Formats: sequence, C-alpha cells, structure tokens
Amino acid sequence: MAAITENEYGKGTLLYEGTFLSDKLQTTLLRGVLEKAGLTGPDQQLPSAVHATQGVNRLGKRLHYYFNYSGAEAKFTYPYAAGTNLMDGKPWLPQCF
Repeated sequence: MAAITENEYGKGTLLYEGTFLSDKLQTTLLRGVLEKAGLTGPDQQLPSAVHATQGVNRLGKRLHYYFNYSGAEAKFTYPYAAGTNLMDGKPWLPQCF
C-alpha cells in the first residue's frame, strides 16, 4: 500500500496521505502540490506565524491583510506595489517590516 498517492478525476487531482510526515517533509509536499496547481505566490514565503488574506473593496481596490499569530515580532518584505496605509492614510512603499 502506498503511503502517499495522487489520483486524477475529471479536471482535478487529489493527493491522499496515509502517513505522518515531518513538518519539513509536509511543507515540501504541500508546496509542490500548490505549485503544480498554480496556487503559489509571494504570500507563501511569509514566516509561518504570519497569515495573509486579500480582498477587493467597494472601490475595486485590492487590499492585503497580514496577521501575526505569534507573540514575537515577524519581519518580511512586502511583495506588492506601493499603496496607502489604511491606519494613517500615508503612502505605503514596498519595504521590509
């Protein structure tokens, strides 16, 4: 019996895991699956405690939200174009924070 197998059905693919993997191996496996599905981007490079989500406001502007789910400071490079900081209205340039 295979511990990990893939099955194609119609236009989709499903990965079955019948085992426990180390964190490093699980991360590598999932990154490969996401890349194959075309679902990777700069937000997948964030520190593990930082979660990102995106949305579009009523004006059609794309918004990026970052949540740090740890008690420690997390730093990463903002990977998108310049925008506006909604907290103070000042211009926001791509930078490391």
